[in-house]
Order: sequence, then C-alpha cells, then structure tokens
Amino acid sequence: TVSAKDRGAIILAGHEADAAYWLDRKSTGRFTTSLFYRDALLEWVRAWDAAHVLSGVPSQWKHEEGAGDVSPRADDHRGEDDYFSRTTPHPIKAKGDSMASIEAFSYTPYLDQRTLDFARQLVEEEGLGEEAGRTDLLAVSLSGTDIIGHLYGPLSHESADALRILDADLGRFLDFLEKRVGREHLLVVLSSDHGVQALPEWLEGSSAPCSIPSGRLSPKRLEVSLKSHLDERFGTSPPDWFIRNHLGFLFLPEERTGVHPKEVET
Repeated sequence: TVSAKDRGAIILAGHEADAAYWLDRKSTGRFTTSLFYRDALLEWVRAWDAAHVLSGVPSQWKHEEGAGDVSPRADDHRGEDDYFSRTTPHPIKAKGDSMASIEAFSYTPYLDQRTLDFARQLVEEEGLGEEAGRTDLLAVSLSGTDIIGHLYGPLSHESADALRILDADLGRFLDFLEKRVGREHLLVVLSSDHGVQALPEWLEGSSAPCSIPSGRLSPKRLEVSLKSHLDERFGTSPPDWFIRNHLGFLFLPEERTGVHPKEVET
C-alpha cells in the first residue's frame, strides 16, 4: 500500500501486507515504511528523499484558467485558510527549507501526483503483475483532496482545480497499469472514506444554496465550556463507578444521573 498519510497506508495494508509506504511529512519529507514490514528501506525507496519528492513540482500552485467556472463561489471566500494564500497562486517551495516546502506541497494536488509516481515505481520495482497465475494487490490512498478541502472547503477553486489535476493523473496511472498487464488482467476498485464539509461561513451566508444556521466555534472554547458544565453536573473528582467501568458519562444509566442518557449526550 501507498499513501501520503501513514494511517492511510498502514490501516489499508492490514496485518499481513508485504509493505506499506507513506510520506513522512513531519520530520524527513521522504517516503518511508516501518520495521514491522522491512528491516531497512530498499535502495529505490531510499532515493525518494525530500529533494526527490519535490523534484518536478512547480514553485507555485496556479489554478488553471476557468477553474471558477466549476466553482459556485469566488476564489477568495471568508473562512478559507490564508496560511498558503487564499487565492492563486499558492506558494510551494521555500528556498533553503525542504521541510517547509514539503508542508506547503502537502496542501496541493501535487501531493497525490507524487504519490502515484511512487506507486508507479513500486509496481515496476516489485514486479507486480508479472507472475502468471498470481494475483498482486496494490492499494493506493490519495489524500490531497481531503487536505485541500480542510483548508479551502469542497466548493473552492482550489478543490475544483485539485480534482481536475487528480483526474488527469489517475488516468495516466491507469493507462500505465493497463499497458503493463493488459486490461483483461487488471481489476480496478475505487472507493472513498469520507467527504469534506462545506465551510460554515459558506453555509451561513446568503449565497449558499441551502442557508442553514451554523458558524465556526473554537475547539478550545468548546472544551472549556463542556468541562465546566460536566464539573458542575458531576463534580470535579471522578466517582467510584466511573473509575470502575471506564465508560464515561455518556453511558450512565438513567437512574444514576436523573437525566435520560440521550439528554446527557446532547
């Protein structure tokens, strides 16, 4: 399995995979694996360091002209994250800082592009599909649309352009596989684990197709408020029954709380 996220590769691989590879976006910027699968990185994997991952990636992500034609809103919208610019072009390469470049690169469609490039070389190096009578399984988890959606929302120009680029990249990867093993020997399964929620600022605005009461809330403020409420309701020290069963307040029987469990959960 291959993914830009460790969990995307490891969970997808299961317990008995030959290998799971992911991009270490936090410390090294290279594709790597775990001692669970390999005692050491193979030579061809070792070559996928941060410099190699970024090779061929442009210094900026510029949306293709007309990206706004498939997006229902302006390129710059309230609620979008401005860390890597809310509008095109988005900076990618930071001179002299490979990890800063890897971080910026992770919020662009080139993350999936390079993931598929790695998967292509894996197919060649591991000889997948070459042995008659044997089925090889390659699972690739693509993370770019999720990460981009978190920053800009699914209705953004960024998401529209990322899907356009991913569509072309995925098409080239499938063409490569078909040419390698023949269409009659290839089974392709596409799935998705989740979507991306629209920006609260978009949903609450008058321009939204279905305007609903919503907004953005600080998780820290929510945590403080919730803790204060629970302390007031149950006390600051955990009672004996909580320590014994470790289930927490959501699972209290009605007679112990005086409140219906559903009301406590709400």
